[in-house]
Amino acid sequence: MKEILNPTLRAPKTVGITPVWDENCKILILGSITAVDGMRKGFYYASARNQLWELLDCCLGNEVNEEGSFTFLKNVLRYNFEKYDSKEIEKAEFERNKALTREKFADKLLQNKIAICDVFEECYFNNNSSLDMDIILNNEKYPYKTNREVISHILSHSKIDKVIVNSRFVEDQFKKMNIEGDFELKYAVSPSPRKGKLDKKISQWKGVFGEK
Repeated sequence: MKEILNPTLRAPKTVGITPVWDENCKILILGSITAVDGMRKGFYYASARNQLWELLDCCLGNEVNEEGSFTFLKNVLRYNFEKYDSKEIEKAEFERNKALTREKFADKLLQNKIAICDVFEECYFNNNSSLDMDIILNNEKYPYKTNREVISHILSHSKIDKVIVNSRFVEDQFKKMNIEGDFELKYAVSPSPRKGKLDKKISQWKGVFGEK
């Protein structure tokens, strides 16, 4: 059994990162839990090197980094955080900018009938890691909460017919929830840069994404 060192709680909901969905969504993207960098900047997959938004732009035919694209909005979050971190702007302005950009992200996802959620609402990571393998499970001292009820509600109150999981770990955690419904479960290679270069993932993601 791995020794637990410096366990760190991660809870995206506490910084305003909540599931995005509406009744018209047809695709649900599931990850494990928002990374620390994403939590600081204000949205899912906002970490500098994560490739999720680049992959989505490619799947949807958007030009990467064009104004209004997912990658453009990710950069807006990054610039906002950098200004705050360098004390160019006050916290109140940082928070306003973050909330506005989060709304734009949500609007763009919903326009494309895409929902997004984490399988965990909160959980501890061993030694402040960012790896799924370091999420502490089955330890009463470091409990976790899943988003099972939220995910079940989304699936039963929308038109989602495809659930895309972006790691085998997320796939396993979702299957443990035993949520039934008329949807197809699909695996897409992780958008983490640890799992390869962006150009090697685009065709696989396009194949999984398909038509909404």
